[in-house]
Amino acid sequence: MELYWYESNPTNVGDALNVWLWPKVLPALAQTSQAGTLYGIGSILDKRLNTPGPKYVLGSGARQHQHGIAPETDLHCYAVRGPLTARALELAPRYATIDPAALIVRHYQAERGAADAIGFVPYFTSPHGIWRQIAEGLGMRYISPHLDVRTFLDELSHCSFVITEAMHGAILADALRVPWFPICAHNAGHEGETNTFKWTDWCQSVDLAFQPERIPPIWPATGMVASARGYLKRKLIEQRLRAIAGGKRRFLSSSQVFDSKLAQLEDAVGEFNQLLSRTAA
Repeated sequence: MELYWYESNPTNVGDALNVWLWPKVLPALAQTSQAGTLYGIGSILDKRLNTPGPKYVLGSGARQHQHGIAPETDLHCYAVRGPLTARALELAPRYATIDPAALIVRHYQAERGAADAIGFVPYFTSPHGIWRQIAEGLGMRYISPHLDVRTFLDELSHCSFVITEAMHGAILADALRVPWFPICAHNAGHEGETNTFKWTDWCQSVDLAFQPERIPPIWPATGMVASARGYLKRKLIEQRLRAIAGGKRRFLSSSQVFDSKLAQLEDAVGEFNQLLSRTAA
């Protein structure tokens, strides 16, 4: 069985989690003779599934309600990311669990040490040089989504609060019980309606509302006029981020909801593991 995941260059931690996590969660995956493709972490349920062969879904999310998956696609859903995806695929509510990245709580031990930093995680296609300068200039811990999974988790574990444009920055912070706050800058322009759909899908899965702060996108500027405008925009961004960091609004799912949804996902994982074990070579 193949594992599908979205491979970007450079790699995005939210997608790279597939390679890091699934061999730990599904030890029989490498030995199974079961044909097909596993779809795990990511907003990857769309028309790309319209290819021959069985598709097994274990926690993936749709990109929008009109997903484009053909009715004749050989689709086997064990769990999906949240209620919006479940409704889009016309699945019973019980299939709406939680993003599989939450399973890191079973396979990662946080580093010991102070956890008092305010972290900042940009979107993976954002201009990272500028955002690093802004975040570090405000005394924040800049956490790149291009880090390897273990390093990214270690960075989050040193934070007491995380401001994030990357959805898996929020998902992983929530799993580690670190309060977080969502912002929209470059991601909304890059993803369009998909951005709101996927965030809302996951947030509703843990009984939270998606209420991001809109931040102006910023790009490297050349020329006197562009540089002046960039300077003013940067000051506005800094002001907004200071307000978020100093404000009282924080997001974190309740432990009861998180544990319940995680247990629901683990039931689906157990069922899928039984399939793999029966067909292990």
